Amino acid sequence: MKDKTLLYPALDAIVGAFLMIITLFVPFASANDDYSERLMSYPDSVYSEEADMKNEDAVHISLIEFIKIDSAAIKTGLYEETAIANMVVIIAFALFSVLTLLFSVIKKPIAILIFNIISFAIMQFIRFDFEDRGVIPSSSYNWGIASIICYIGITISVIGAVLLLIAKIKSKRSIKASE
Repeated sequence: MKDKTLLYPALDAIVGAFLMIITLFVPFASANDDYSERLMSYPDSVYSEEADMKNEDAVHISLIEFIKIDSAAIKTGLYEETAIANMVVIIAFALFSVLTLLFSVIKKPIAILIFNIISFAIMQFIRFDFEDRGVIPSSSYNWGIASIICYIGITISVIGAVLLLIAKIKSKRSIKASE
């Protein structure tokens, strides 16, 4: 019975953590209509030689692709400090999202909540940084679907963690009551 009462909340937390990880791979930035049309009018043209990106690749840019762009910037010596900081923050989000998934699988609600809070704070920082630097939103790019998926994932994972915590507390109470 204990496994069944913990299963559904743990699955909620796992689904939320997966959504957080998916955030890394779906568009974080999407070209606005005018810029998208310009890029797609020459889809095979080079957008960034250093990052090995064509125009069609730049219509939607994921956080993983931003790491690729930042890595290219470091190699060329452009905005090195900013690029390194951006990469570290995105990698930190990825790490804490994976830790959220790990602790969801092993059903540790307090750890899930802690890593969710950290992931949420990092995502807020990423969004602030991109806005502050004028990357997103800009005259060329708007926010992509990743922002929405991330917050949905964090919310689902938090709900799963809270339900998992409640189920564990109830399970411990019922064990004590039966003794």
